[in-house]
Amino acid sequence: MCLKDIKKEKVIEDPKFYEKLAKGYHKFYQKKGKEESSDNRSWEQLPPNIKADNIAAAKRLIRNLSLIGFQVVDKHDERKEAPEYEVNKAIKKFESFLAEEEHKGWMETKLQNGWRYGEKRDDSKKIHPCLRPFKELPEKEKMKDIYQIYNYPKIVKEAGLKIVNTGEVSPVLAQT
Repeated sequence: MCLKDIKKEKVIEDPKFYEKLAKGYHKFYQKKGKEESSDNRSWEQLPPNIKADNIAAAKRLIRNLSLIGFQVVDKHDERKEAPEYEVNKAIKKFESFLAEEEHKGWMETKLQNGWRYGEKRDDSKKIHPCLRPFKELPEKEKMKDIYQIYNYPKIVKEAGLKIVNTGEVSPVLAQT
């Protein structure tokens, strides 16, 4: 099963909303500071390509959550916020699918920006060893995508947004 098998879900098409969530991504990973890609610069100081990577990640988060019945909304939205345990329970149910979709989306963004596969990472030459199907990744690399999907609720909070339950799981996923 893959996203091309799933009809296009309704997602937010507001660049300012995406940027707000992307800033939340950036702040979240600044606070974590463990990631090799952690960048201590402020959002305003980031080069356009890194901002674009964060915006692409924000779009993936919104898309992936919509597939499992959740929507990212402004914190002032009158709908009740879904408890984090509820979101994580849904993520757990579809963990392998979501982690693979997270990786595919990351890979698509990299490839669109001229990156290619190589055994040793070289940012100056746009070469990355993880530019291959999720199933072919070493377990350590797969865990990064799994870690990413479980951090969706924290990233949304960091952005000053919230997650609401729509109860509308994608029909393809509802069959699993």
